[in-house]
Amino acid sequence: MPWLAPSPLPRDIDTDLDGLLASAAVVGGEWRRYADLILGQAPAELAELLRLRVAQLHECDPAAGRSLAELAREQVEALAGWERSSAFSPVERDALAIADKWPWRVHDVSDGELAALSTKLGVKDAVALLAALSLFDVHCRLQVIFELDDPKEDLDVD
Repeated sequence: MPWLAPSPLPRDIDTDLDGLLASAAVVGGEWRRYADLILGQAPAELAELLRLRVAQLHECDPAAGRSLAELAREQVEALAGWERSSAFSPVERDALAIADKWPWRVHDVSDGELAALSTKLGVKDAVALLAALSLFDVHCRLQVIFELDDPKEDLDVD
């Protein structure tokens, strides 16, 4: 990959996303600043809900990413089966429906789903949330590709 430094990734580096990106020739210094900018604009509790859901879908350890907000225990426990749970508000359900498509079927996200989210959150927050979804997706993919940690075997993904 041309954006990685030409030397092979040493196996004794800190196995976290920041350590990996610090070895990248182009994105290393900018990743954290970009993530902070996006995550600073996204609604924190909703972004945390989506961060955890994307981690479930990728079977990644959610503890490998920084927590953005404290969520109700009931929501965390019901997240894998969110469609059948009453623990989520209408806007959370709209956002989770989009998040469920983001990793594998992003092109299936409809204009209607995006319009509903934008109407409920406002365009600025909806755009920030979608950008945050992309960050969460990339973070999980890099965890898997570079074996940054062991995926949890017990994540219950529907």
